[in-house]
Amino acid sequence: WTLGSDYIKIELPGAANGLGTPQLADLDGNGTPDRAYAGDLYGNMWAFDLSSSNTNAWQVDYTNGSTPVPLFTAINAAGDVQPITSKPILARCPYDNSVSPDVMVLFGTGQYLIEGDKTTSGTQTFYGIWDRGDDELERVDLLEQFANDPSLSYDTTAVRVPTDFTMDPLTQFGWYMDLPDAGERVVSNPLVRGGIAFFNTIIPDAGDPCVVGGGGWLMSVDICDGSRPDEPAFDLNRDNVVNNGDLVADTTLTDASGNPITNAPGGERFNPNEGLPWQSSVLGDRQYTPGSTGNIETRTINVSNNTLAGRLSWEQLINE
Repeated sequence: WTLGSDYIKIELPGAANGLGTPQLADLDGNGTPDRAYAGDLYGNMWAFDLSSSNTNAWQVDYTNGSTPVPLFTAINAAGDVQPITSKPILARCPYDNSVSPDVMVLFGTGQYLIEGDKTTSGTQTFYGIWDRGDDELERVDLLEQFANDPSLSYDTTAVRVPTDFTMDPLTQFGWYMDLPDAGERVVSNPLVRGGIAFFNTIIPDAGDPCVVGGGGWLMSVDICDGSRPDEPAFDLNRDNVVNNGDLVADTTLTDASGNPITNAPGGERFNPNEGLPWQSSVLGDRQYTPGSTGNIETRTINVSNNTLAGRLSWEQLINE
């Protein structure tokens, strides 16, 4: 193979950074990808411009002078770099569609590659970065959501009800949600269905790296601002339907009629008997999540909202 003829190499600055699997986007609908996103072990989310018919012009989209710079760098509140080892997922949100490229880039942070990773406990995060043509974004540019709404009272050991703050698209270029459990991280690829980002977190045991112990969470939040869903996104009570029976009741708050205040959950603890949850697959309205014990957990999810989201390179040919 010959460089420049059979393949193109786009170099990034600095030391070897462990670039992850890229996600491709066909934004103009011509059947070929014209943009790519990929994260690295230094917390950088890179945007690549592949739109030119001249492959020699393919490059990192953002630069400072002649030096490539990332779309975003993931650093937690303690100042720790957050590695990105999973593949991002892309979505579109109805904010300001006059900007370009107008893509919401969704990804989690965390690493689980070497023995020492099992005992790391720094805070990791799930991000939604709105790529609207601005580079070198940071946490201060984003809306913060919380995995557990502190204004509500419920059993946080089994379920999460995130906050539902509203993003201001004039001043905020995305959102983030810190993962609250020590050692919690995202190392598998997220999914988008019906305007909801489904992502799994793992919490490894700090013991023998060869055992399957540990746990994690199955999360479901709004793609555009990271808030809890407006209605249940998954079958919490396991009756094989997603409806108001899957709402979470506050144990102290009531409405004017004395009924408990209810909210849609945004997270469910993975079955503790199944170990660490890995990447989920979705078939129809069923979500399949393998655990580190070798078993697969199944739950029903709500995929009824036909939001323009998910992989931005397929064209729908048949609508049943």
